Amino acid sequence: MITFKQFLRLGGGLALFANPLSAQIDADLIGYWTFENDLLDQSGAHAAGTHDGVEVGTGALSYVAGPEESFGQSASFDGTVGIRIANTHISETNYQNTFDEALLDDETSGEPVLDAFSISFWARGFPARWAPWVAKRGEGAEGFQVRRHDTSPNATFTLRSTAGTDDPKGSVDVSLDQPRWIHFVATYRGWDEENEGSGYRRLYINGVEDEAVTLLDDASFPGPGNAANYWLTIGARHNNADPNVFQAFFTGEIDDVAIWNRELTAEEVVLLNKKPLSLLRSEIDSDGDGLSDEEEGLIGTNPNEADTDGDGIDDFVEHEAGKDPLNDDDFDGDGLSNLQESTGSANPWTGPALGSLPGDPTDPLQVDSDGDSISDGEEVAAGEDGFVTNPNSDDTDGDGFTDSEELTYDPPKDPTDAASTPPLWLSQLVGYWSFDNHLQDASSSAGHGEMRGLEVTASYATGQFGQAIDLDRANQQYVEITGAPDDTYDNPGGDLSVSAWFKVENFDQGWQALISKGEGSNWRIARYSSSTGMGYAGGLPDVPTSAAAANAFPVNDGAWHHVAAITRAEESTQIYLDGQLAGESLGNAVLAESALPLLIGGNPGTPEDAAGPYRSWNGMIDDVAVWKRAISAEQVAAIWNEGTGNSIQNLIDGVVVEPPGGDQVSVDSFGFTASGDAVEVSVSQLAVDKTYQMMRSVLLDGSDWQNVGEPFTGGTTHTFTDPAPLGAGEGGKAFYAIFEVAAE
Repeated sequence: MITFKQFLRLGGGLALFANPLSAQIDADLIGYWTFENDLLDQSGAHAAGTHDGVEVGTGALSYVAGPEESFGQSASFDGTVGIRIANTHISETNYQNTFDEALLDDETSGEPVLDAFSISFWARGFPARWAPWVAKRGEGAEGFQVRRHDTSPNATFTLRSTAGTDDPKGSVDVSLDQPRWIHFVATYRGWDEENEGSGYRRLYINGVEDEAVTLLDDASFPGPGNAANYWLTIGARHNNADPNVFQAFFTGEIDDVAIWNRELTAEEVVLLNKKPLSLLRSEIDSDGDGLSDEEEGLIGTNPNEADTDGDGIDDFVEHEAGKDPLNDDDFDGDGLSNLQESTGSANPWTGPALGSLPGDPTDPLQVDSDGDSISDGEEVAAGEDGFVTNPNSDDTDGDGFTDSEELTYDPPKDPTDAASTPPLWLSQLVGYWSFDNHLQDASSSAGHGEMRGLEVTASYATGQFGQAIDLDRANQQYVEITGAPDDTYDNPGGDLSVSAWFKVENFDQGWQALISKGEGSNWRIARYSSSTGMGYAGGLPDVPTSAAAANAFPVNDGAWHHVAAITRAEESTQIYLDGQLAGESLGNAVLAESALPLLIGGNPGTPEDAAGPYRSWNGMIDDVAVWKRAISAEQVAAIWNEGTGNSIQNLIDGVVVEPPGGDQVSVDSFGFTASGDAVEVSVSQLAVDKTYQMMRSVLLDGSDWQNVGEPFTGGTTHTFTDPAPLGAGEGGKAFYAIFEVAAE
């Protein structure tokens, strides 16, 4: 059944009449001031007059309209007047420890009064530096305040004690567009020795938690200190133990102040953000479905049945979405009725097994319960695609391809048969750009690109395969992927792989970006700092972990290079360069969800970088692919193909370019000094897993081969200098060769 609380967690809205929690909303309410032209405590938790308000200061309160008509009046403060709550100072004859921590409410139980508490109020206006809206001192090591944080535009929930954090600074700007009404809720639950780590401090702004204030307290934080020598105040703060001194007076309006001796839930906070507590307390919702009994009478639903039509969705959820709570309709439009979905009566799948009806329920709020782009109704019947697939699993046969990937392949594969699969290279491929004179994405995501920069006409040149995009840093050029949603290339908490070929024309900025989704815990492939090599951020830390390690794999030589970057969730991050593992970090491989676009040749997290916007690339990029899975070392080797390379399209099509027989040797340069003193030779593109020796012969009959330099491994360019005179051979000739030798 989809209940009101589930609907809230799914992000549903709230009708102003909805209150499934009315039976609990005033549980442990210990103070409530509505300011209906008076300062009376309306909580009902104490004898009349016990905790009424009293004006303090030199000015006088007035009363004006509250946040909405339903709130009635509010208290208006002119900067010279505040409110103290009676019998909250220990010097008073009728003092009550209602709002004081560490004073015991039951001598036998030994439980502190405010081991947990919550404060809710509405305010219009912005306090002075460190000035409160509501306070019980909250200075030194005593009490609490909800107040402005220093000179910032943010709020804080201050808890003062002998240890711990006092004033966590919020992130929400509550000074913006003042005067305007804002709803605040501060909640605290003390650390529980029996449930270690359960102590939380939270501040909600307009129903949404300001997570910058959220703190997990432990046994080292004893809770707010005893402030019995200070009054509970609204719109001011009691300055010290002198009963007559108050300070930090507020200018503006405050309304509907309530305090509970417990931690409010997030659902209760949402409700309090919609209407005054007085209305929430007065409404009756007999069946707890989110509709008051009065409202159910108006729309014709049963006030004693949360789900009048018995379709598995509460009346409130259907009514809020504009559906009929009196009929079992198809809420999400997937071809299955609400009842069929909530009971599984049309689904033949139970877990991973295909059997008889009924099977597992599906989500009546989602047209596609498993997110595989096939509707629930289509999955449970052999409809247009001819297959009965599992509506609760995006990969029915567990072969690593989603049902949608198998069915959209040409020709379609059987999504219920693990032996029937598309090419492995297509598995979870979410982006593929060949840059063959276009910026189109060849994957099913259709994430086509657009040129950005001072010059938006794309330039192409001969690439590793066909053509490549040639980016000019002088024009701040990069490619922004706009054809698919930005989160297409995110996989929060999951795996990710990226492959690309590239050529560096020049490294002229630190952290120049090859491909990026941003900074921090987003992912990027870029020049490592100011090194000559590359790095990958796909979990913390970057790999390789230092510029020195990156320099071991130089790429700024004008040649084509291949990079593969891989995140295995919570296991490892790796970067391969030209087929070799160039960096690895174990653990902390956790990707975040980025709100930024994917850029090829730029970094969306650095638009205002002083050395160059977006840290744009200077050179060519070719054959870029992104997968939401971790490709294997064998697959990296297949793409590298001993330097010859295989394009992703060829690998998909099964058209694999075989590497040349034996090792390929490229003589990049050959020369000798004008005086004939030495010979210098550079070689590259040798196999990465073998060891070689450069040798020289004068006679070329095999009898006089001599080593030149030390043995070396393939994979990078290696330069040798032979100081032997060229005149050593007949006619001034010498011959050079490279031999494979056994590794030492």
